[in-house]
Amino acid sequence: GICYLLCYVARQGLAVWGVFFLLHSAEVGGAKTSPAIAAALFSGFELGGFCGNMTAGALSDFLLRRAGPKDSGPGQRVKVMGLYFLGAFLLLPFLSRCPAQLPISQYLLLFSLGHFLLGIQLLAPLVAAEVAPASLLATSNGLI
Repeated sequence: GICYLLCYVARQGLAVWGVFFLLHSAEVGGAKTSPAIAAALFSGFELGGFCGNMTAGALSDFLLRRAGPKDSGPGQRVKVMGLYFLGAFLLLPFLSRCPAQLPISQYLLLFSLGHFLLGIQLLAPLVAAEVAPASLLATSNGLI
C-alpha cells in the first residue's frame, strides 16, 4: 500500500504539475516554450506509461515462468516493482536539472518516468490480489 501511495503521489504530481513545470523551467532558462509545446513534451509521460505497463507485465510473467516451485508468484512481481521503483527514484532528480534548451532530453526523461511509475501502478493491485485471502479480494484491491 505504501509503495502504491508513493507511486500515485508522484504520478499525480507529475500529471497535474508537469506542464506547468516545463513552462516554468523554460522561463527560468530563457528558452521559449509555449503551452502547446509543453503539453506535447508531457505526452511522453503517458506514452511511456503505456509502454511501461506492457513491459512490466511481460517481465513479471517472464519471471513467473522461470520461477521454481518454491518461489512465490507475488514475489516475482515485487522484484519487477522494486526495479521500476528504483528507476523512477533515480530519474526524478534528473528532470528538475534538465535544461529547457534540451526538449528531447525532457521528453525522454518524462517517457522514462512514465514507464517506471505506471508500470508500478499496474503491478501493485495484482500483488495485492495474489496475497489477499479470497474473502478479502475486493477489499484488498479497494485499499490499493
